[in-house]
Amino acid sequence: MRYTNWMKNISNDKLLINLNIPGTHDSATYTTINLPYVTTQSKSITAQLHEGIRFFDFRLNKVTKTTDDTFTGYALMHGIIPLGLDLYTGALEPILEFLNENPDEMIFVSIKSENSLIDINDKDVLQILGLGIWINNQNSALNTLTLGECRSKIIFLNRINDIGFSWKDFNIQDEYELPVNYYEQVITPEIQERTQRVCIPFVGCEEVVLIPYAAETTQRLPHSLNYEWKTNKIDDFRNRLNKDTLNINFLSAVNGGTTIEKVSFGSGIKENSKIQNNFLEKIVNLNQGCIFPMDFPDEEIISKIIDSNNS
Repeated sequence: MRYTNWMKNISNDKLLINLNIPGTHDSATYTTINLPYVTTQSKSITAQLHEGIRFFDFRLNKVTKTTDDTFTGYALMHGIIPLGLDLYTGALEPILEFLNENPDEMIFVSIKSENSLIDINDKDVLQILGLGIWINNQNSALNTLTLGECRSKIIFLNRINDIGFSWKDFNIQDEYELPVNYYEQVITPEIQERTQRVCIPFVGCEEVVLIPYAAETTQRLPHSLNYEWKTNKIDDFRNRLNKDTLNINFLSAVNGGTTIEKVSFGSGIKENSKIQNNFLEKIVNLNQGCIFPMDFPDEEIISKIIDSNNS
């Protein structure tokens, strides 16, 4: 595929924090097949890798046997929903196989605890790091690492605690709850609304609600999801990148309204992905040095991000 080994032609001396990286948000949700509020991807980890994705977002739930609490693995999750995959076999094995076949590439992997009833502690994180497949802060400071030092490796981004490269040390935009747009509707009980056209010279005309002898009241009704709010968050972040650390600009978002509003408008995940991915595609020059985790990324947006490394 076109972007299976897109890092091959980038200089070994290029700092990791100066690369533009296409990524996926909740990378393993392809297993849920259009489950509302859960599914954010449609392609497997292997397919994402071959299409050029180099940042993965995995959420973990620690699993033990009910009989004797023996550790059995880390289930991949989105919220409270299990995705039917294990961290090792469902996520890391496909990545390691890909890197073995394409040693010029490197991968960022973000690990987060997600509704785990059993605490994922320092010992667990060290056990994961003990696999020997990662680059973390025992090797070097993240802002000094070059692509040449990291080829065929996985960069461990820790959202659980402070071991390794900690999430709290990065510059991140991840505001994901889409606001709801409202409109004001005139409502006067038991009186039919009527209007008159009022015109003011040099200003213009407008329809004004007119109900004689009755006090006008209004009610606030939900109208639509405010996707422009998320676009503005993405765009604003582009202007405040930190050249000394990792920048991560999430394009993903979901309906953040009340239960009724969520039923009315749905999750908004797919529509938001179309709008935000299209917004980024149209930007002429992407600033160097940012990871872009996305929902349902298409070939055009992945190409845009990858090709920006050559400009």
